Amino acid sequence: MEYAYYLMARDAGVEMADSSVLNVTMPDGSREGFFATKRFDREGDKKLHMITVSALMYAPYTAPSMDYSGLLKLTSTLTRSAAEVEKMARVMIFNALFHNYDDHTKNFAFIGRDPERPGEEAKWTLAPAYDLTFSEARGEHTTAYGGRGKATRQLIQELCADYKYLKPHDYIEQTLAAFAKWDEVFRDVRIPLKAGAGYKTVLEKDHIHFNLARPTRR
Repeated sequence: MEYAYYLMARDAGVEMADSSVLNVTMPDGSREGFFATKRFDREGDKKLHMITVSALMYAPYTAPSMDYSGLLKLTSTLTRSAAEVEKMARVMIFNALFHNYDDHTKNFAFIGRDPERPGEEAKWTLAPAYDLTFSEARGEHTTAYGGRGKATRQLIQELCADYKYLKPHDYIEQTLAAFAKWDEVFRDVRIPLKAGAGYKTVLEKDHIHFNLARPTRR
């Protein structure tokens, strides 16, 4: 399931580290598949600085403590890069449209690289997205959308409004196009469609709410 999400996330424009499924023979002779992701806190033998939003902002991950408005602002301030803010916006939209309610502060991180020359500052970028999968968590998003526990198209537009270079409508449509390939992706990775039918139904209902509902506060 997580591998299918990985493929659809990438199709939606979300940056993720290269991943695959490792098929392992178990002691009883059966075969099990394990989702594996390439480490993104390394460049060759060099370890990169990595810090989660939880650690950076002293924001607890065991309970709601962050809003996507804060994540966008943090990304803009720390990286000073429109491209990195776009990456955060795309993760925000993917989580909304793919029912990832486990979007707590340890599931967002930044990578720091040492200055290339003396006198320069370290360069920070948003870490590739990780732990993207279907999750009910507490029944709503752990990270809020403008103070709300569930996103709508209007809320996404409002959250992105301060960043004139963002194109939330385009990101939403690209993410919905990735979702439209659900059955195709499941067939490609050999997951029975029946196994994902319940999740797909929930997502389809989410998308109706996303497009039609007026924002309601927590």
